Amino acid sequence: MNCAYHMERPVNGICSKCGRPICDQCIIEVNGQVFCKPCMEVGVKHPAPRNTSGNARFFLSIFPGLGHLYMGLFQRGMQLLVAFIAGCFILGNLLEDLVGFFVAAMIFFSIFDAREAYIRMAQGLEVEDKGFIDTHNLKLTWDARWIGYILIGLGAIALFNVFLDDILRLIFVDREMYYAAVRSIKGVLVGLLAIGGGFWLLRRNMGSPGQ
Repeated sequence: MNCAYHMERPVNGICSKCGRPICDQCIIEVNGQVFCKPCMEVGVKHPAPRNTSGNARFFLSIFPGLGHLYMGLFQRGMQLLVAFIAGCFILGNLLEDLVGFFVAAMIFFSIFDAREAYIRMAQGLEVEDKGFIDTHNLKLTWDARWIGYILIGLGAIALFNVFLDDILRLIFVDREMYYAAVRSIKGVLVGLLAIGGGFWLLRRNMGSPGQ
């Protein structure tokens, strides 16, 4: 097998980005990884910002999303920030025992994901500003229907909180019985939502190619 760019030269490595075989003249090694010259030229799109501080990035990353926004990764940072706030709100109303675990996991992910992006920028490698959801291919029309869904969800959470905080306290006078009932109801609700969401996804993808 010969080099993809110099057919007369033997292969001396494989580019870590494009997978092309390359000779010793094309190889560029960065931190133990092998790249070809064209990939390195294309990859130098997001050099490390001149005024970017590693300490500032670290401390901002403690609040998920801010570290990414600081480095100019808007889509990933905003999606991480929205996911963190929404997750805290939902878990705080349904399963507050999991809020601490969720916050710790999000902070851990935010710090190390931002660090990885910063290292790649410092090496001159391409850092794609890609969120967890591809908003470019997501076909959503923001109309009255989606506003209605949001209002229904907020109303359901409000009624659920009233039921737990007021009605159950009237039914279960004993404090231990009240908290046991709250935990049971929240556990059953979350379980039903997870099962229902799983069935919905399976049913939706049942007719998809390759399934």
